[in-house]
Amino acid sequence: MMKKFLLASALLLVLAGCGKYEVYERNVHYLTSDTLQAEKANVTERYEKARAALIRAEATGNFELIRPAEAEFKDAQKQLKVIEDEERRRARGW
Repeated sequence: MMKKFLLASALLLVLAGCGKYEVYERNVHYLTSDTLQAEKANVTERYEKARAALIRAEATGNFELIRPAEAEFKDAQKQLKVIEDEERRRARGW
């Protein structure tokens, strides 16, 4: 139950966009290993979907489709980087 609460809290902060990556980075720091892996799985799935959507949008050549797809892709990419940075930090034992 606590894992679900932490994951839901992290996702709410992400979706709310409050401070975006600074707040997300701080919250990821406090996730348990299991919850961090669950968050990584969710963000990785979002990243893959956003990448596929961007590829489809770029194929159309329509900037009205490309810009939002590109923004979604960059957002997912930054979230994934925050998670990967946290994994590296934990591996160093800080």
